[in-house]
Amino acid sequence: MTEQELAALLQQGDFGALFRRMGWENPGAIQTAVVEDSDLRPVPVADKRGVTAWLVECPDGLPERQEQRRVVRRLKRFSRDQLIVFVSPSQHLWLWPEQRPSGVGHRLVDHVYPSGAPTDALLQRLVQASFTLAEEDDLTATSVLARIRRSFNADRVTKSFYREFQKHHKNFAATVEGIAPEEDRRWYASVLLNRVMFIYFIQRKGFLDSDRNYLRSRLTMVREHYGPNQFFAFYKRFLVPLFHVGLGSPPELRTGIDPEVQQIIGEVPYVNGGIFEPHELEVAYDIEIKRMRR
Repeated sequence: MTEQELAALLQQGDFGALFRRMGWENPGAIQTAVVEDSDLRPVPVADKRGVTAWLVECPDGLPERQEQRRVVRRLKRFSRDQLIVFVSPSQHLWLWPEQRPSGVGHRLVDHVYPSGAPTDALLQRLVQASFTLAEEDDLTATSVLARIRRSFNADRVTKSFYREFQKHHKNFAATVEGIAPEEDRRWYASVLLNRVMFIYFIQRKGFLDSDRNYLRSRLTMVREHYGPNQFFAFYKRFLVPLFHVGLGSPPELRTGIDPEVQQIIGEVPYVNGGIFEPHELEVAYDIEIKRMRR
C-alpha cells in the first residue's frame, strides 16, 4: 500500500475499496441508517474490530455542527465507535467522535480536505490507520481503537494545546515585572510556564510530597500563611525557593530556606538537568509577578 494508491481511490470516490486497501473488513449486516430530522443517509463501508467507517453523501454541502451531532447520535446505536466521512461536491469532512474522559458525550474532531486533491496530511492519517495481514492475529479491539484515535485525533489535540498555550503565554508575560525588554519578558514567561507544566505532570504521579494536587494545595497554604491579598508571595516566597533549592538541589544542599516555607514545600525530589537552576534572567533582574486579571 502506498499513499499514491490511496490518493487514486480517494479521487475515484471508491471508499469501500479504499478501506479494504487499508486492511479493513466489510461492515457485515449493518444497514443504511436513517437520521431523524435529516435528509442524510449514512452508509457503512467498512469495519475494523468494532470501529465502523460510514460514508455520508452531502450533495448540498457539508452539514452544520448540529446535524453532524444528530448523525453521530444515530450511528452510536449501530456500532461502538465510528469514523464518519461526509462527502460534498467540493470537500470531504472526516469526523472522529472522541469520547470525553468522563465517559459522557463526545467531542467532534474534524478534518476537512478538498474533494479532488487529497492532501499529504490526510494520506498520512490513512496510512497510520491501516493494518497489514502480518499483524492481523495480534490486533485487538483496544489496539485498533487506539491507532485510529491516534491517527485522527492527535493533530487537533496538539493544535488546541498550542492555541491555549499561546493565549496563556501572552497573558502571563504581561504579569512579569522587573524586566524591561519585552522580548526578555516573553522569554521568562516561557521559562516559568515550562517549569510549572513539568511540576504539574510530576505531581500527578504523586512525586511531590505524595500530593497529586500539589500546586493547588500549596497555593492555599501560601494564602493562609501570608494572607489572601499577597499574591506575589506565591511566586517570590514559594515558587522561587521550590525551583532553585527544593527541586534544583540535592537534599543535602538545601539550605537557606525559611523553615515555614520548607514546611510548605514538603518532601520533593531533586530534578537534575538544569530546568530548575537559576536562569540568567533571574540573575540579571529582580523579578516580580503581579496578579493576573481574569
